[in-house]
Amino acid sequence: MYFSYVMNVQIDDGSGNLRAVFFRNQAKVFMGKEEEDILKFRDDPTLFEPMKEELLGNFVKLIGRVNKNTMFDRLEFVTQMVITNPDPKKELENV
Repeated sequence: MYFSYVMNVQIDDGSGNLRAVFFRNQAKVFMGKEEEDILKFRDDPTLFEPMKEELLGNFVKLIGRVNKNTMFDRLEFVTQMVITNPDPKKELENV
């Protein structure tokens, strides 16, 4: 059987926050988990609680696009690439 999943996260860059959407592969990279581990959350959502604590405050680089969600009248960032633990010095050099 094949499952797909999506993860919604509030991201904050210090100037504001935005809802980000991580589809299957991006969610796997963002959480640093394999699919088998992620599917365990489906059967027992309480297993996700420690994952939230682990992700809180992490620095990530997200590449994607901002869309207007007309149903909820809000902007949301749809991730296309997730880079965990980016080097801030290198990122500032690229600005």
